[in-house]
This record gives sequence, C-alpha cells and structure tokens, in this order.
Amino acid sequence: NETLSYNQLNSQANKIANSLVELGVFPGDHIILKLERSTKLISSIYAVIKTGATFTIVSTEQPLEQTEFIKQDTNAKLIIQTNIDELLDNENNENLNVDIKSDDLACIVYTSGSTGKPNGVKISHKGLINYINPRKDNIAIHAIKNDVSNMLSLTTTTFIAFLREVLATIINGTKVTLTNDE
Repeated sequence: NETLSYNQLNSQANKIANSLVELGVFPGDHIILKLERSTKLISSIYAVIKTGATFTIVSTEQPLEQTEFIKQDTNAKLIIQTNIDELLDNENNENLNVDIKSDDLACIVYTSGSTGKPNGVKISHKGLINYINPRKDNIAIHAIKNDVSNMLSLTTTTFIAFLREVLATIINGTKVTLTNDE
C-alpha cells in the first residue's frame, strides 16, 4: 500500500545506488535482488542500473541452493535483501554520473531450474530498451504507452515479463500497481 511519485522513485533509487557505490559496487559488477514485490524492488532495479552494474531478481521463496548457484554463476558482489532499509538510509539522493554503454550487460534472467540447474539469459541495456520500447511493432508496449492508464503487475518477479510490466510502464509514464506475492 505504498505509492511513489517519479521523483520519489528516483530519490529512492539514487539513495540505494549511492549506497552501493559506497560499498564498492562498480560498473560490470553483479547484484542479486532478493526482495518481495514492492516499491523497494523497483527502486533497487533502477539503482543497480544507475551504478552500471548488472542485476538478477531471485524469488524470496527460492531454495538457498539455487540462490547460491546464481551467486556463483554470476560472481555476484552483493545480495540486496534484508539490507535494503540500510541502503535507503543514505542521505545522498543525487544522480550518479556513470558511463553506461548500450552493449553493457543490464540484467541476467534465470530459468526456474525445474529441470536441473537454472540457466541465465544475459540482456544488454540495448536489449532491455528494445524490449520496452513503445514502437508500433512492439504491440504490448505500444498499447501500454497509448491505451493504458494503470498496469496491474501480476507476473512472478523472476520472469522477464515482470520487467516489461514494471519498466515499460514506468518509462512510458503509466501508473503500475503491484499485487502482493500471495
């Protein structure tokens, strides 16, 4: 039951991003986001992007072995989970000035691992922008930008479709409503 304006979202993302930089996170590092569906998760996605690092969202219900596998597979520097409130305590909410290239890695989305080990799909910044671009041939995103006033986000946070629901909606100026994980 939390609402954020674009300015509040940016401020939260900047606080987290500045905290990450203070913890030694650099462009190219990998961060795992193990948070419930919330404004803190969305702020954390934007924060990691602002640092030039790469993110992977893992479910809070995911078995420890799978999280450890992903941590090893990505060489993750940090897992954001219960430490999120400490990261938000940072008073510095200024935008970072990081040189991010379109071919730099933005995120890695993992399969559930139901048939064995989870497999990661690497997505560059260019690929992510292409995925959420409201071109006419990108029918779902074009509709979000032109025909939708509020997007209800139902998709599991670990699926690529969650990024479409959340990032495309926010980038294109549409309100997003998150359901709880139940």
